[in-house]
Amino acid sequence: MILQHVLRHILGPLMRADRPVFFAWCADGHFRGCVASPAAWIADYPEHRDLHNIKNGVCYWCECPKAEMDQLPGRPYPMRDHGKYRVLSVANTATANARLASFDVHQCSNVFWDLDCVASDLPKPDLLHTMQLGMLKHLLGRLSVFLKQHKHFEAFNNIWLSVHANLEMAQPRRTYEEVSSWQGKEIKIMSRFLVAVLHCALRDPSASLQDVFKQAIECSRALVEFYFYSEYDSHDEQTLGLMSTALQGFHNSKDVFRQFRASKRVTEEGKARRKELTTERDDEELTTERDDELKSMKSKTAAHRECQRKSWN
Repeated sequence: MILQHVLRHILGPLMRADRPVFFAWCADGHFRGCVASPAAWIADYPEHRDLHNIKNGVCYWCECPKAEMDQLPGRPYPMRDHGKYRVLSVANTATANARLASFDVHQCSNVFWDLDCVASDLPKPDLLHTMQLGMLKHLLGRLSVFLKQHKHFEAFNNIWLSVHANLEMAQPRRTYEEVSSWQGKEIKIMSRFLVAVLHCALRDPSASLQDVFKQAIECSRALVEFYFYSEYDSHDEQTLGLMSTALQGFHNSKDVFRQFRASKRVTEEGKARRKELTTERDDEELTTERDDELKSMKSKTAAHRECQRKSWN
């Protein structure tokens, strides 16, 4: 409710019927009188969820049932009708509230209902939260559990560290487990070599695992391809078709990772392992540092070097 009151105060001038008209030079070379209206709202999912008063885990564009959110829709679902939601919210009866609940909408006011815009067209997700810190980060989590289960994680880490620097892409200096917090820039760089590293780590499988490993590679490749296409500045029918094909390929092969969803226990084990690896690497660097320091002290007396060793303990 606080968020809605703040937005109503900020967007108040856009709700007035007598809001000022301004003149703009349009793309066809003509000047026209215009009024300001919201056309897009870029945000991550939690913010859109709160802005539109919908329940967690449902779509803010259409009325897709929550149970079908993880499936590729075979038919288009109805777009969210915020005009209908407004009527039901104002009615505030048991029947109206039950209908709102059936659409996964909370019973409270929405500032977008009073704006001259199509509320269901406002959400414009950004690549950072939707793909880089969303789907690709989830894919990394599933892959780590998958590789550990099949005892290929060490090979994956070794190949990961052997990737050479190329253009603006720096060579990885830490294994996947040692990265405590993935940032958008790191995931963007990682996506360029993830499929190649995975393919090398899963080469020469046993006969019983050939199909499983192939499906894991296909799923990862399809999602990374979809991400690459989504980075295009503009699209035509061909690129949209390629995106649709990549998305279809991801849904066709994603079942290979269903059982490897990271549980709370696995997540905690991963944090502990990451801390252990980081400590080991820090200790190795410190030992090398001290060895170099002792070598530089060869001209000092034995008593002086022994005193320095004791200060380190």
